[in-house]
Amino acid sequence: MPTDLWGTLDSDGNVLAAGSTKFTSVKQSSGTYLLTFSPPLTTIPALTGSLCGVNANPANQGGLVFSQVSKDSATVITLDDEGENSDTGFAFIGMSGT
Repeated sequence: MPTDLWGTLDSDGNVLAAGSTKFTSVKQSSGTYLLTFSPPLTTIPALTGSLCGVNANPANQGGLVFSQVSKDSATVITLDDEGENSDTGFAFIGMSGT
């Protein structure tokens, strides 16, 4: 059975909302967040996301990257409009399983 996975996080990595799949978040450095899935997922998830709560710059044209994705974790990097790491809230969704 597929696992639904979603969450909304603020710029400090605090989880503001989440689905039924349990995960934690730790801000590792500027614009870099580690999501840890517990228990681990059955397969590597397919993830997508977007920036939200764009701090002081509502015209921010930045983006985010999912890096080092595995069954038990994923690193999320949020970027500003110049491609530099930037502390920004984000939302994500994903699927895992068969």
